[in-house]
Amino acid sequence: MLCPAAKLISMLALVGCLVSFLTATAHAGADLRVGSPAPALIVTDLNGQKFDLASERGQVVIVTFWATWCGLCRQEMPALNAFYRHHHNDGVDLIALSLDTRHDRGDVLKTTQQYAFPVGLLCDAKSSGFGTPRSLLAAYVIDSAGIVHAEYRGGTPPFTEQTLSDVVLPLLVPRSGHDSQATGQMLHCEPHDKIP
Repeated sequence: MLCPAAKLISMLALVGCLVSFLTATAHAGADLRVGSPAPALIVTDLNGQKFDLASERGQVVIVTFWATWCGLCRQEMPALNAFYRHHHNDGVDLIALSLDTRHDRGDVLKTTQQYAFPVGLLCDAKSSGFGTPRSLLAAYVIDSAGIVHAEYRGGTPPFTEQTLSDVVLPLLVPRSGHDSQATGQMLHCEPHDKIP
């Protein structure tokens, strides 16, 4: 049994480690800026498939952060799913990272069973330079060259299939037989800015 002084020292050491961890996690994505290279992201999704953002070069990737307890997220996820279903074969990929804990894996699976895109737990990421988002729903659009093209913070206006189309579709590399006016600029917002 520890004496009171030893308990206090142990508790202070634990608090210090926790503060260091939370500070490092919160600042892991602090250098993440629109127009900069996307950070590393390696995670195994809930179906056991490895997702490595670096291997997605050539695709436009949406990295979104959400949680089962986030009402706004649950309202906006169907728009992400519809957009993904319509444009996945055009070169769009998406990974939805839940901030839920491993203990909540069952709730995450139940909530996302109707979605076509891969879902993972942020706590399962082997590498994530995105850090922990400060608000939900949060999303980043990564262009085919691996550059952060846009960021979205949940709220106003709502995340819709049209909002996604305006930002993502101009980034797609034209496929043979398709006419495209992709300019690399986002519609309804300034290039390399937040999604409206």
